[in-house]
Amino acid sequence: KNYLQNKNGITLIALTITLIILMIIAGLTISATIGGNGLISRIQQAQQDFEDGKEEEQAKLQETKNKLGMVVGDIDAGKTATEGNSRYTDNSGKKAVVPQGFTVSGKEGEQDINNGLVIYNTNGQEVTDWDAVDKTTYDQWVWIPVENVNDMYVKNSSGVLLTGSTGVKTNFYSKSATLGNRTITRTSPGDTEGFREPDLVRESGYDYDNYEIAGFSSIENMANSLVNDYKEMLESVKKFGGFYVGRYELTGSVDNPKEKLGTAKNNITWYEAYKACKNFGINNDSIETRMIWGNQWDEICKFISTKGDKVDLDDSRSYGNYTDSIAPANVGGYGTRQITGFSEYWKVNNIYDFAGNLWEWDQEAFKTWARANRGGDYGYYAYSDGSSVTKEVSTTATGTLQSLTTRPTMYLRSTSSSLEQLKKTGEYVTKKTTVKDSDGNKVVIPQGFKVAEDSGKNITEGIVIEDDDIIEGIGNNRGNQYVWVPVSNIDGSGNNKIKLNDGSEVEITLGRYSFDTTTGEETLVQKGSQASEVTSSNYSDSSNDKYKINSHYELSDAIISDGSTTNTTAQNLSGFIESIKNNNGFYIARYEATYGEDGKANSKKSDTVSQWSPSRTEGSLWNKISEIDSSVACQNLYTGKANSDLLNSYAWDTTIKYLQSAGYTNYSNKIDGNGSIRNTGNTTDIACKIYDMAGNVFEWTTEIYGEQNNGSLVGGCFGYTTAYTSNRGGISPWGSYGDDGFRPILWI
Repeated sequence: KNYLQNKNGITLIALTITLIILMIIAGLTISATIGGNGLISRIQQAQQDFEDGKEEEQAKLQETKNKLGMVVGDIDAGKTATEGNSRYTDNSGKKAVVPQGFTVSGKEGEQDINNGLVIYNTNGQEVTDWDAVDKTTYDQWVWIPVENVNDMYVKNSSGVLLTGSTGVKTNFYSKSATLGNRTITRTSPGDTEGFREPDLVRESGYDYDNYEIAGFSSIENMANSLVNDYKEMLESVKKFGGFYVGRYELTGSVDNPKEKLGTAKNNITWYEAYKACKNFGINNDSIETRMIWGNQWDEICKFISTKGDKVDLDDSRSYGNYTDSIAPANVGGYGTRQITGFSEYWKVNNIYDFAGNLWEWDQEAFKTWARANRGGDYGYYAYSDGSSVTKEVSTTATGTLQSLTTRPTMYLRSTSSSLEQLKKTGEYVTKKTTVKDSDGNKVVIPQGFKVAEDSGKNITEGIVIEDDDIIEGIGNNRGNQYVWVPVSNIDGSGNNKIKLNDGSEVEITLGRYSFDTTTGEETLVQKGSQASEVTSSNYSDSSNDKYKINSHYELSDAIISDGSTTNTTAQNLSGFIESIKNNNGFYIARYEATYGEDGKANSKKSDTVSQWSPSRTEGSLWNKISEIDSSVACQNLYTGKANSDLLNSYAWDTTIKYLQSAGYTNYSNKIDGNGSIRNTGNTTDIACKIYDMAGNVFEWTTEIYGEQNNGSLVGGCFGYTTAYTSNRGGISPWGSYGDDGFRPILWI
């Protein structure tokens, strides 16, 4: 006891106080750790902030990629951009964007950007032997880097009216420029005294009378196109950092222009020259080509005087074909008209004949009757009379001279690179445009259409396009609408699987199918690649029984009715199949056809409907019509933009295959049987954004039924409880009944 009392200890009170203090500290610690603003909460918030920031950075990265356009990766010298627009970096670290389908030169001296990067249009093919490539093998283009696009134009927020009476305005037009000791003075559009662009020349006998020669449909179309093209060119230069110029003066013909060694296309009016320059880009939706703009000529002058050869802009005698050419340009043949690409001494930064040889049209308007020419020609003195590379003169726009040609430029398209972006912008594409849906599937948009505001974001949901035929009070104030039907292949090869939004992949072969009436399971009876095997002369042969579906055939040359009429629809079948082979899809009308005042089929919601006495007024359901008349109503809807026709059996069956693949199980056996006809687009029958395939009215196709050459009707109908989506029936193609309608298809 005494031992314990003599030891140092702690009293009960002290122990209690200590425990209380420890509990308080523990409480504070726990609060700081797990409380509303505690350590754990802050860690959790930091983690969430990181995730949010990650998503935001990814979004910003995607936005940056979009601003760069469809740039899918890097490309080396001598290689081809096969998957999309690709980025090329030269040995000095300078960059250029190479359009899809083009090849970076594999030749020494053509791979450096400052010295003039050359690309070849190989149409997507790799070059295996560059020694075999010469000046005549492929069209060639040279990259022109632009350091400051703002030096190219003036912006006027209020807009400036173009010359003439179109009422079209532009917010952008070209600046004056100082090139060496010469000032290129420009006025604003609408000023009929000076050089200006974009603008019209209004005097009788020029733009107002010759717009069709240049490829425009009206003077208003010409005005709008010039303004829009100019703006898109500037946007492309800003986005990609430059543009391409033809390496040679224009060769070939107006309809088949070339950028190769050869005889320059001279004796050509401005209107013919404009059309020729535009024709380079018609088969490639990665690019646009146009006649060179005046401000692009200025930028090339800046490029050749500050980079690479660094030539003297005020004295181009040493690098051009003139009467007074000097060494090294005074080779044999100087002072006379030569083929473009004739001499290596008439080349600057890999561009041939930019100085001299022939004058070249550009897009600048002058006064009320002329367009600008640049660069001088073989018969001029480059020095004594000032006709150097920077020289600008004018020629009447309808004039043709031996000493006058043009030169195209090419720029990468700045159009939205994805389906969703295109949908957000609401823009009508100015040419065939290929985009990707949210699952990476290819979708091709025809010229003059936009992605509809209620389109799905992928093939599984249904992709809708819409034209600009908007009429107040008709069809819900919308344009004509079509739905993309994706196709993997035409031969059942297993290629090009379609991706669905659940991550799975399916093969959709273009073909004529039979469908099980219980399960909806499809059997491929005739592939698109076999279409030509069945004709009007052999379809009844026993060897073709394998292609018969309920006594129905699709004829590749399609003689219909009683044999006295050739159905022009049939003549388009091969074009339809070839298009799908190239584009992996087609469009089917979103709605059953409604009446258009021009006698052409519309694809809009109908506003009025009658089974027995249908109204032939804009917006009414177009029923009670024969196959013959419905075929005519579907043709030539979009001349020059897309092909159109009456539905064929390949399109109908493949669409059902698509819908069932996209999740509409057993859609082939869906039945209407509502009992009364309704306005198309106002029913509950909708699949992948397509209305009324399972009912409302039967729909004509181009098939024939039986040996009597009867016409073929497909789909369900309001008055039949046994007619389903994949139903086929046959009646006279001359017959017209209240429960029969039709719908068009489109292909590109």
